Amino acid sequence: MSHVYVPVRTERAAAISAALFDLHMPPAVRDARDAGLPPELQDPTRYYCDWQPHPSMDGWSVLIIPEGEGLNIHSKADLASLEKVLGDYVTDGRVPRAEVDALKTEVTALKGQPKRATELVPATMRAAAMDRAAAKAAGYVVADVAVEEEP
Repeated sequence: MSHVYVPVRTERAAAISAALFDLHMPPAVRDARDAGLPPELQDPTRYYCDWQPHPSMDGWSVLIIPEGEGLNIHSKADLASLEKVLGDYVTDGRVPRAEVDALKTEVTALKGQPKRATELVPATMRAAAMDRAAAKAAGYVVADVAVEEEP
């Protein structure tokens, strides 16, 4: 399986991955998980995808999202965590509010249906996405910590 590498702020990588995971979890699982624990003690299975910090560009990481994989949006999906983390990008001026609003509308309409995980990231962020070769050239992928790609 190939992957798409989406550059994100390191401090937001875990929150974005967790927000994607939350879209396909029922409320009982979302609400009971890791209540009150700091991120470093939380269950690592609560994330949809991995992320890799850039070794020399402090503050930047890439989300490593499986390309073409469908994420089943739960019929009771809660968009609050996705809206919060993407709202931070709107506040920073990195993503237009209209993109986040359109994504929220689309996800709400798709509850109970699959959606490609890469399409659950705003278009502005997807525009900076890379394949493995480009991520490696940009220094994000280091051989001993990289996700293995199937031929």
